[in-house]
Amino acid sequence: MWKLAKTSAQKIAIIKQQVPISARDWNSAIIAFSGDEDYFVSDDAQNHLSDIPHNQLIKLITEELMHTSAQALLSFANSTGVSSIITKLVELRKITDTDFLGTVSMQSEQFWGPLVTHKDFVTLMARTRDEFTEKIAFSASLLFRFNEQFAYITEEQIELYHRDINTLKLEKVEPEKTSFEEDDDMIVIIDDDEGEVIEFTDEFSDFSEEDSEESIVSFDDATSAFFFDDAAFVNLSREEQTEKREKIQITIAKMNIGEKTKLAMTGNLEIRKILIKDPIKLIAKAVLNNNGITAKEIALIASSAATSIDLISYIANTKSLNKYYQVKMALVTNPKLPIKMGMRLLEVIRSADLKKISKSRGVSQTLKQRALRKLK
Repeated sequence: MWKLAKTSAQKIAIIKQQVPISARDWNSAIIAFSGDEDYFVSDDAQNHLSDIPHNQLIKLITEELMHTSAQALLSFANSTGVSSIITKLVELRKITDTDFLGTVSMQSEQFWGPLVTHKDFVTLMARTRDEFTEKIAFSASLLFRFNEQFAYITEEQIELYHRDINTLKLEKVEPEKTSFEEDDDMIVIIDDDEGEVIEFTDEFSDFSEEDSEESIVSFDDATSAFFFDDAAFVNLSREEQTEKREKIQITIAKMNIGEKTKLAMTGNLEIRKILIKDPIKLIAKAVLNNNGITAKEIALIASSAATSIDLISYIANTKSLNKYYQVKMALVTNPKLPIKMGMRLLEVIRSADLKKISKSRGVSQTLKQRALRKLK
């Protein structure tokens, strides 16, 4: 049943169990939605991963798992110390060595022990052996066991394993025909082609009407409120809110790049939640330059595992966005944040939070050690 959900509102309703759903289906939905493109959905789902017993979570990791959800589970495994989650992801070829190196920072022999002797895991890390062994350098025993297993891995096995990963990541899962698609007015059309062939400058001040295509969408007074006024949704029923959000998705899908960019800079919260996940960097970054965006929103984006490293770096390098303390904390605790940026931000983190960072399983060892040094 949860697979019928298309919009963010529908997914959040499932996460909050506002619709009838079995315990198993809810668990499956949480796992799938943890990698959702909408960071409000993914963040909510990730907060519920700990509600699923680890043995059940592992059983629900299947071939259908999308790469973004696998990345979220990898981060969860790192924060909870459950290496058996990683073992399952590795066996199904759902994560890359880059995913692993950028996320996992545990220093525990109990955590690493099952991994360094697992053939698939050793094969996964073979291409980045030097970088990986730095992570386990705190234990001579782990290094010995990993290198011992590595000696039995052939180049052919490494090539085949990584070829399988690339094949799985490129597969497209066709959406099921659902009841939401019966009404043509409710169909959401998404075009991803633009993001693959067009590059834009990050300078929003240089973008003008002359840079955009001819306008194809216009707003009347009755509909504009739902694009620009946060209060427009306040007195609507849940069903009416869902209907409005679906129509907003349809309208945005018809917009050209120029219109989306301008809307990203002026739209309300509903608009920002949609356009922050746009594959075109210019549009997603324009959301962060919206005059109505709050520090809480920026912090949510900065902390989410679903946020791209480009957006995280953009926030970290933009004074108007990272001036808020809660945003700085969100950035430092995001595993995707480049180490150099994290080192710079640590200079303004309070002592109480430095203690938390130094003990956090989701923060890189380099930043944890730096935090400890600053406390002395």
